[in-house]
Amino acid sequence: MTDYYADPDASGADDGSSWTDAYPSIQTGIDALGAGDTLYCRGTFQEGAKVDFDNTSGTPASPLRIIGCNASGSVDGTLSVIDANSGVYSAAEIPIASDYIIENISFTGAGTSNSGFKCTGYNAYRIVFNNCSFSNNASHGAFFESKLLDSTIFRCRANNNGAYGFREPGTDCAIVACKAIGNGSKGFSNPKS
Repeated sequence: MTDYYADPDASGADDGSSWTDAYPSIQTGIDALGAGDTLYCRGTFQEGAKVDFDNTSGTPASPLRIIGCNASGSVDGTLSVIDANSGVYSAAEIPIASDYIIENISFTGAGTSNSGFKCTGYNAYRIVFNNCSFSNNASHGAFFESKLLDSTIFRCRANNNGAYGFREPGTDCAIVACKAIGNGSKGFSNPKS
């Protein structure tokens, strides 16, 4: 179980071993994770392409953790941002994966009918979103396409998206203490049980 770091303003060795030597790309940090590892990230990431959460999976006993931090590197609820910068892609996608904890992350800026966070392809299992934001996207804030299964969305917000805030969570998903305000369509759609 290893801790890695990502900061778009880092200028050290780019090996993810500390804040000084953090990965400047959050995608590089996610790609480095193995079961039980944690990626701490801070700042705003504009990757120039969607961020993929599909290169590896955790296990139920050893999930992958991606946790946003404040400018000093402490975990206090401050959000780190994945900004698609109005690109023609989603800010982040998870085609097939399991056992992630994603905490204190904002998914924003998806342009041209894309969503802040999107499940694509096959099913994603046991994903936990805690204190995340899905805002200011051209389409949905979070579009799960009924493929997010046995997962929890806790204390998250979806604001000012062009369509739904949270759309189509899959079977056995819990949406707890979440808010959806100012979206083009409803805040929540098609909950599955």
